[in-house]
Amino acid sequence: MLKDLNRSDFFYLDPPYDKLNKNTFTSYTIPDFDETEQRKLKEFCDQLDTQGIKFLQSNHSTPLIQELYQDYKIVVVNANGNKRRVVGEVLIMNYDK
Repeated sequence: MLKDLNRSDFFYLDPPYDKLNKNTFTSYTIPDFDETEQRKLKEFCDQLDTQGIKFLQSNHSTPLIQELYQDYKIVVVNANGNKRRVVGEVLIMNYDK
């Protein structure tokens, strides 16, 4: 799949977010999008980066996400939707580092 991409392509990734706690919903798919899947996603982002393809990903601001993407630009933002508490979210990008 990545061989058909070029440097002018751009990926926006909006995966099931990393769990804030054991009750965080991440079950868009079965099996659950757990830490293993988050790590696979990070490997995919690394492949994009190696090929010079820009990406932007949104996720929760958790220790796991902060650790995985420490070599990328991380911008912390907050979400405050109806009936949602303020949750730290991040935008992760491999450009404008």
